[in-house]
Amino acid sequence: LAAKHEEGRRTRLRLWSLDPVRLLLDVPEGTIADALEFDPTSRWLATGRRDGSLHLHELPSGREVATLPSGSAAHTVRFHPTRPLLAVSS
Repeated sequence: LAAKHEEGRRTRLRLWSLDPVRLLLDVPEGTIADALEFDPTSRWLATGRRDGSLHLHELPSGREVATLPSGSAAHTVRFHPTRPLLAVSS
């Protein structure tokens, strides 16, 4: 379960496992609401931040495995449906 909370321009993202119920990932303020995507296998979560960085998390652990520069704030991130590619729109 992914849940976001927006208050003005501040956004926080939390990812929960439902069986058993536990918090997997708590992404700090700065995540852009539209810039998150689960890959087709649900093994990865990509998030775009207002500072222009992209973050890749391994699931279900929630461990951040990569931080990538995008140059400007990402508005949309999308995984390719069959290949290990990530598209970013800013």
